[in-house]
Amino acid sequence: GIKNNLGEYCTEIKRAKSGIMVECGSYQNEEPALVVTDLRTSRPHRIRRFVVQVLIVGLAVIGLTLAVLVGPRIRENGSLSVKLKSKRVDSLMFQSITNWNEESRYAGKQSGKGYPTIREGDIVEPFTVTRFILTNKNSEEIEEDWEELKAAWTIKQIYLDGSETKLMDTMTTSTTYLDITIELIGDIRVYCEIDLLGKTMHLSRVFNVRYVRRNIRKLSDKARNNFFDAVHTVMTLSRSEGQAAYGPNFNELDFFVKIHLNNAGLKSTDKLHDGLGFVTQHVTITDAFERSLRSVDPSVSIPYWSYTEDSSMVTKMGSQVKKLWNLEIWQSGWFGNTTNSKYHTVEEGRWAYQRVTKDSTNEVHNPYGFLRSPWNMNKDPFVARVHKMEGVTYSLSNWPDCDKFYLQNYDYTSWYDWAWAISYAPHGTVHTMIGGYYHSGNLFERLSDILSDSYIESFAYSTLTIIKNLYRDMDDTDVAYPQYCSSDTPQEDCHMICPQGWLKNASGTDEFKSLISKYDWSTNISDDREQFTKFLNIFCITPFSPGEQLDSGSPVDISFWPIHPEIERLLLYKRIISPFENSEWSNPSGSTTYCLYWDSGDCEGHHAYDVTHFSIKVQDDSGEFNVKWLTNGEVYNFMNPNSLKLQYIFDAFDWNHCNEETILFAPLDWTTTA
Repeated sequence: GIKNNLGEYCTEIKRAKSGIMVECGSYQNEEPALVVTDLRTSRPHRIRRFVVQVLIVGLAVIGLTLAVLVGPRIRENGSLSVKLKSKRVDSLMFQSITNWNEESRYAGKQSGKGYPTIREGDIVEPFTVTRFILTNKNSEEIEEDWEELKAAWTIKQIYLDGSETKLMDTMTTSTTYLDITIELIGDIRVYCEIDLLGKTMHLSRVFNVRYVRRNIRKLSDKARNNFFDAVHTVMTLSRSEGQAAYGPNFNELDFFVKIHLNNAGLKSTDKLHDGLGFVTQHVTITDAFERSLRSVDPSVSIPYWSYTEDSSMVTKMGSQVKKLWNLEIWQSGWFGNTTNSKYHTVEEGRWAYQRVTKDSTNEVHNPYGFLRSPWNMNKDPFVARVHKMEGVTYSLSNWPDCDKFYLQNYDYTSWYDWAWAISYAPHGTVHTMIGGYYHSGNLFERLSDILSDSYIESFAYSTLTIIKNLYRDMDDTDVAYPQYCSSDTPQEDCHMICPQGWLKNASGTDEFKSLISKYDWSTNISDDREQFTKFLNIFCITPFSPGEQLDSGSPVDISFWPIHPEIERLLLYKRIISPFENSEWSNPSGSTTYCLYWDSGDCEGHHAYDVTHFSIKVQDDSGEFNVKWLTNGEVYNFMNPNSLKLQYIFDAFDWNHCNEETILFAPLDWTTTA
């Protein structure tokens, strides 16, 4: 029944000069932590070694005596009045300070493992209750409440010049821990002056206060629901309503949809995708959206979706791609499911029948006035996830898997090559397989007289790029996309308008043939005028309609937001484990291509010197975290995992599910350097 000062049960009793020595837990083979005096004789109680039966009886008697004599001194508040040797207080009992919060306790681990400058326990999360806890020399936490203890806690903010400012009045407790919420982003020092039985100690530790982005699958239900609830609030309130309720940092969901759409849905160029600026542009939109969410709930962070895990899970189920959409992440309490919906939309939960805003005054919109790309003919008012390309299902091999992520990190030695590759196989097909295309009828029936089934499948996949590129590459005098279709225009009547020569005898199609020449299905028909004419008469009257995740208005879909943090996490891991040999925004081995599509503007949005289309909160030269408008190059530099100049970190850099596939990502450990 005897415990020591750490709450460990004492298991050995030995003779000692000052009385009966009780050795406990980790203190065996060291000078004991507790010395209990024999109150009957004030002399050592002699224990002789008899036969096993006598020893057992002797121990029982001693235990009973100690329980009677010491027991009354154990108070309800957990204090234990015993004689502590003063040097044990200095050298063993309290050595440092760590911290936990509800979410890190749920995860069972501290955040930031793998960052070159973060030690275990260094990260404190803002706007959430944090428990600072004293630890011993073995880094074991001492979480107790003792009447004899006086712990004076002081917390100060640290500035770049080394100066410090108190954040609170000193708080004195009888506990070895302090529960408090830190409402800033930056660095702090926690001081604790400890007075225990007349012995005074001074401890301090520096902590980095940063938000933590975690794996969405590893979040507690509470944290995940807080994130979804904040998104739902931003989705349902207007800017005026939101700012009235939550302050000036609130921006409605359509604010982000419009900026993304207006820069990605232009005829002249795409300022966000298909170029070197893809990663940094999406780092800033995610940061800006996160700040709006925090006006609603200051504790939330956007989680990352480790979507290669989806591939691993479905592979174990037999590799049927349709099982992707049966995973928990697509259930009603998460992203929601659309597989049995007439409109390919979520019908249960927070996102049920979420509407795409109709705003024909916006710079970019579709013919029906919805916040969709001009090449998207979709009339349906709801956020759509089709999961198929014109009725054709992708195979699971198209979904990003561990192998694609591994190759992305180890096949490229320059930022230029890495940045170009990341947009596609490791990322793009997530959008493609979620969004899909529809409103094309049954292509196998419509094209059966023109193309074989395998070529029909190939054509369906190619609509991903053909429809968008046709809008950008063809002159309006050749192919025109309707600027306006009235709300009562049937879906099948709202489609591109092709020249009469195309439809009569495929004349004047050289530019279009050049556009489609890279696709295998085109070689099967482009040289046969009759067959090509038949194809054009079907192609030109089809109202091609991508789902939201494959559209320039993709931020409207909740599943959009956790995708790009995973790309950022992979990039930081790359910069830690296998840094680029060349980090320039140019091709180290040839001519530089900054983007794929531009008619004017010279690839605006993709140069190192181009300012991103969203602001980002970073630690500037003053040491404060402020919202800044930065260039792509500056954002990339602020993302340096050695500097911690962003307002957030990632919880860890691991892809443990890949280990089962013998695709091993080199593990990263805690740094031991302060």
